[in-house]
Amino acid sequence: LELRMTMIESSTRCPTPLILSIANALAYTLNSLETFGYGPFSHAFSSNQDNASISQKYQTIITPHGIAFSIWALIFLGEAACVFVAVVCSERCRTHPLMVEGVSYWFVAVCLAQTAWSPAFAYESMLLSTVFMTCILLALIMIVTRQYNVVTKVLDIESTTNTTLIPSSYYWLLQFPFELHLGW
Repeated sequence: LELRMTMIESSTRCPTPLILSIANALAYTLNSLETFGYGPFSHAFSSNQDNASISQKYQTIITPHGIAFSIWALIFLGEAACVFVAVVCSERCRTHPLMVEGVSYWFVAVCLAQTAWSPAFAYESMLLSTVFMTCILLALIMIVTRQYNVVTKVLDIESTTNTTLIPSSYYWLLQFPFELHLGW
């Protein structure tokens, strides 16, 4: 019981879970609007090209086939579910160490870098878009690494107390979307 209380206390430290969840939701919304052409930069920075035509123009050995981009539907849906549940539905998800210690404000960084990447890529500023992609990558690595550290700590507690602190549903909701995004 004392170990469980330690986990709960660590999840309620700064940053404030509600503020963190709202910040993540706002950043996700901005990123989604920009990605789907309704964001603040979409109209002002339109180059009349889409990502597919630009990707076709700049082929590399790691440029995926067009159908591979459909994975973005899963990434966006998974991240939407995560931020929605954290803000609206579940205090437990909002205050869970996977969100507070794992995701933290790194998801804001991911979304802001992705929002900035869109116009940079649309205008074929490859150096700038590479900088933003690197920021996205580093922030996602931070999220996944920090979540791994949380899970490792929790598994140690679970093995000594014979309890389950992270249900499998938390993996699919709070961890998997970020692992999928990083894997992309």
